[in-house]
Amino acid sequence: MKSDRRLALFFGLIVAIIYVPALIWFAHYERVHGDLDKYPAYSFPVFGHDSADYARLADNLLTRGVFSLSAAPSFDPEIFRTIGYPLFAAGIKWLFGSFTGVVAAQIILAALTAWIIFKIGERVVTRGVGLTAAVLYLLEPGVIFHTITIMSDTLFVFLITLVIYFFIRADYWRLMAAAGLSLGAAILVRPIATFLPLFFLMFYFLNERRRIFSKKVFLTVIVFILAVVIPLAPWIVRNYRITGSPQISSITAYNAFVYNIGGFLSFKTGRPNDEVITGLLKESALTSLDYLRTAAAQRAAMKTVFHYLSADPAGYAKYHLVRTVPFFIGSSIALIRNVTNPKITVEASNLLLSGKLSVLWERFIADPLVALERLFWLAVWIAAIFSWRSFKERRWFFLFWIMIIYFALLTGPVSYSRYRLPAEPFLFLLASAGISGLVRRFIGSRLSEDSKL
Repeated sequence: MKSDRRLALFFGLIVAIIYVPALIWFAHYERVHGDLDKYPAYSFPVFGHDSADYARLADNLLTRGVFSLSAAPSFDPEIFRTIGYPLFAAGIKWLFGSFTGVVAAQIILAALTAWIIFKIGERVVTRGVGLTAAVLYLLEPGVIFHTITIMSDTLFVFLITLVIYFFIRADYWRLMAAAGLSLGAAILVRPIATFLPLFFLMFYFLNERRRIFSKKVFLTVIVFILAVVIPLAPWIVRNYRITGSPQISSITAYNAFVYNIGGFLSFKTGRPNDEVITGLLKESALTSLDYLRTAAAQRAAMKTVFHYLSADPAGYAKYHLVRTVPFFIGSSIALIRNVTNPKITVEASNLLLSGKLSVLWERFIADPLVALERLFWLAVWIAAIFSWRSFKERRWFFLFWIMIIYFALLTGPVSYSRYRLPAEPFLFLLASAGISGLVRRFIGSRLSEDSKL
């Protein structure tokens, strides 16, 4: 369709006008003002700890054929980071010679993601809802910034959105296989997606409950499971040979130990987080945070995690939920400002946990632009809640909310605006549907009133 081609060009125009100048500006700013982070070995678009790790892993894959963060022999095998994004970055850098080429590929992926969001919205609600959601996604400051840096977010969001695109169209096994392959690739990029296959299977069984024992359902499920496993199998086998354990990543134990329990005990006791982590490492007979990243440390780390979880489950549940607040209303603008003007501030959710509401309010009104963005996110969430009437089939409303809640709860205590990115395609679709429904009802009521006159 001509209109579809025009929309594709429109999305391309948005990224050309906004994303490319943003990349040029940040690169120029770093050249003029010096290194933007603490990793001078790389210049922008490599920014921050995660980005530097990805760059080093990609370079080692290219130059030495090893997946390791080590700068010199013996090149210890890496199992904390998964291979998906570094392999993508290495392949693009091999083709174009620099990480700027990787950003160019990510800009294209952002436009493709917007296109997929549009097609999903067109199928499950209306064409207008899909277009609105796609534009909101492309204009989100956090999406722009993480697209122009060497970070896994853009590739991950593209793959997750692709999974949903195939899943809602999966009337036959080939599309279910495509959904499974995309999901397996997404897990290789970000292990947070590891449990999503279970949710998709449960959702599929619920939809097919009237013919759950049919041959078609059985074969579709088998195809989906095999498709998820195919991208993962070589990586899991590699890790098994290295560690003796068939695992995807050691990141789960690390995050639970450092951020979940470490952060909880720091808040509960009032002690500095570094002091708490040092104590936990000593208590668990773990030598360092670097050792905690290895497979050998996982059993001891999780034992400590479960010990403190079982000691105060209600307290931790409250901490986890409140610390998830930044996922919902965290500011992308504040995050980007912090790149060029770093400030150490008390996390708003900590103020909420401490009951310091007056300080929270003062911080809210101190920066009108950030306050306005937070109000925008609040409006988006409200519109999303009231969107269910606009969907052609209500099951997709529930699937989108499952995706959002999944990422919110698994992110938990480390939540900030970056970790909302995988949920934003579905959030914007819900919000656009909610706004569309409200507009239709308002127009309908006005027409009804006019007809009575």
